[in-house]
Amino acid sequence: MRFHHGAHGMGFSDDELGLWAKRLISAAAEDHDIYVYFNNDPEGHAIRDALRLRELLGQLAVLPS
Repeated sequence: MRFHHGAHGMGFSDDELGLWAKRLISAAAEDHDIYVYFNNDPEGHAIRDALRLRELLGQLAVLPS
């Protein structure tokens, strides 16, 4: 899954990320492997959004080794 931008331009709101976290948790419960990428942007939203989504996903978030 690749994220490009939120509903209001670059970056995602906490509500948007929360909604995606619920969807990803649901898909994981159905035994799907999901890879998430955030599109790089000049203001660094991708890094902040990725860290926040990882926080929302808790133990389901596994970083590549």
